[in-house]
Amino acid sequence: MGWGVGRKGWVKIAILGGAFNPVHNGHLALAGTAADTYKIDSVIFVPTYIPPHKDMQEMASTEDRLAMVALAIEGNEKFESSRLEINRRNVSYSIDTVSYIKKIYPKNSELFFVIGSDAAGTLETWKNIDKILAMCKFIVGVRPNYTFETKYKTIEIMPMEGIDISSTRIRQFVREGRDIKNMVPEKVAEYIERFNLYR
Repeated sequence: MGWGVGRKGWVKIAILGGAFNPVHNGHLALAGTAADTYKIDSVIFVPTYIPPHKDMQEMASTEDRLAMVALAIEGNEKFESSRLEINRRNVSYSIDTVSYIKKIYPKNSELFFVIGSDAAGTLETWKNIDKILAMCKFIVGVRPNYTFETKYKTIEIMPMEGIDISSTRIRQFVREGRDIKNMVPEKVAEYIERFNLYR
């Protein structure tokens, strides 16, 4: 595992968790904007095993979702993927993931948690959210003309380009036989087609 060194000699690591069902260009833009804005050395994409806030009926398999993430981040030296939550084979809680990553990276690491504004609106429902906020800094990507308010004072608001893409919409397009190539990386679109996902 390659560790870059950020400002002040710290390793700057960001977690980007989610169902990634499927991963799409909006996820990549969120990760890339955070990496550039905060000089982050590595963004770790962490697909969930059983996401606590998702309907499982339209969920692709864990291996399919992980494979699509690997294809999406291929060639980007700042992006990596992790089987951490998948290998745990239980309901995925961010507190467990953050705690583990804090242990395996150097003690002088600076840890970030990157999320979109939609997910950030549910923070109050997250298990042990106060403990998570004490262990890492949250970066919330906010689209133009979108207002995000939170009671948590330590959250960083990160303006970013407006990208009107969602995994739900992609799955709907696939069911309807519509083109998704402008929503996901080409290799992800090919994977969905090859393995007949979301039909």
